[in-house]
Formats: sequence, structure tokens, C-alpha cells
Amino acid sequence: MRNGLFYITAFLLFWTILAERVTISSSLVGLLIAGIIYMYVKDSFSDMQPLKAIKVIPLWIMFLGQLISEIIVANIQVAIIVLSKEMSIGPEVVKYKTMIQSDLLKTILANSITLTPGTMTVDIKEDILLIHCLSSRYAESLEGNLFEKTLLKIEEATND
Repeated sequence: MRNGLFYITAFLLFWTILAERVTISSSLVGLLIAGIIYMYVKDSFSDMQPLKAIKVIPLWIMFLGQLISEIIVANIQVAIIVLSKEMSIGPEVVKYKTMIQSDLLKTILANSITLTPGTMTVDIKEDILLIHCLSSRYAESLEGNLFEKTLLKIEEATND
């Protein structure tokens, strides 16, 4: 239950950051939503301890920076493709084997890949991600994926 309070508080803090105004009613709604979200996702957090979660905050900040920079770069690349006279695209679907064990972190990896323009995760089966790429250049960039490296460090730090 102590871990539950930690996560509900974290969700409520996130709600407060996103809220336009902080009032008693918005805080109560946030608390209700935080409780509902926790009940829905608590199994995903069962193997994570709050103190370990705090230790990986710098890794999460690094991951967020990588995600934002990759989104910006990919947007520019897609804009160049779309605005060029010749649309040099060659869509393909590739299989990407991940080393990540945690279902939660696999989902975050898949969503991160999808958030970067030019790629979209179509399916996840065990340790294989099925990814649609706008061109072979995007498929090649999946090798040595920074997202996966950082998420592997997070997974390692939370499993210690």
C-alpha cells in the first residue's frame, strides 16, 4: 500500500502540473483520476520500488531529451521528403529484436519509436517489435537504438 501512495502522489503531482488552475475541486478530481490510473496500472509497477524509481530520474530525463531530439530530427527528415519533388520513400516493415524484458518498458520503447515520424510500431510479440518504416534509412537507424540503450539502463537500475 505504501508504494501505492507513492505512485498516486506522483500521478497527482503530474495532474497538478498539467492543471490550468489548482483548486480544491481540480485537486479532488486529480486524486480520483490518480487513484483510478493506479488501480489500472498497478501490476505494471509491481516490480518497481519507489526509491529505485527516484534513482532513475536522471535516466528518464536523459530519455526524454533523446526522445525530443529524435522527434525534431525525424520531423525535419520527413518534411524534406514530403516537400521534395521526388518522394524518395520505400516503405517497409522490419522486425526489431529488443533486449528489454519489462513489458512496461517495451511499450515505452514501441511508443517512442512510433512518436518519431517515419516509423510506427505495428505489433509487439515477446521480444520482437514489428515496425513500419517510411524508408530503408529509418530501418537502418533502428540498429543501436538510443531509446533501447537508455531503457535498458533504466531496467537494470530498477532490477538491482
